[in-house]
Amino acid sequence: INVDNDGNAACQAEVKFGKLQNVQDGLFITIGKGVGGAIIINNKIVHGYHNRGGRFGHTVIHTNGRKCNCGRHGCFETYASVAGLIQTVKEFNLKYKDEYPMVEEEKLSGYQIVKLYKEFNPIIKEAIKKWNKDIAEGLLDLCHIFDPSIIVIAGGITESGLLNLNFIKSFLYKHSYGDCEVALAKFKGKTGLVGASALIDD
Repeated sequence: INVDNDGNAACQAEVKFGKLQNVQDGLFITIGKGVGGAIIINNKIVHGYHNRGGRFGHTVIHTNGRKCNCGRHGCFETYASVAGLIQTVKEFNLKYKDEYPMVEEEKLSGYQIVKLYKEFNPIIKEAIKKWNKDIAEGLLDLCHIFDPSIIVIAGGITESGLLNLNFIKSFLYKHSYGDCEVALAKFKGKTGLVGASALIDD
């Protein structure tokens, strides 16, 4: 039996079979209930001294921002995760309450947001723009630290059509990282399953 952090395990799928094959310096990001991932250096996943490498969700992108479960404020995952997106929708409900009909907040989920987005709901549209901007901000911070050649993004939300890769790439380009490729994971929401099964080969 081999055991690993879920982000590192998911990354194995892309390193062995997907977009991170033969990559020397790259990052793997998972977006779901939180934000996690893994660091690839010399085509190997870096676990860190305490086996905590890749906890990207707890880098801060908004000082004095939303309270995070870790105890800090403004963490990347409080904005970029699915839960963060839901919170952004709620905030935009108040921001645009005098301009547009409010989105029903009871039992609001990622699935409902996707549905409303496809129906061109104006509040959802603005919230998605902000969500993509927050993701881009977090990825830029990681670029400054790791200078990756590629960032691969995974998670069920990547199958929704909500992620604006062109915007994210343009944002990185404006901040001198235009040669950093940004791509969706080959296995999208199933990277964890494929990666965990790949651990047995190690």
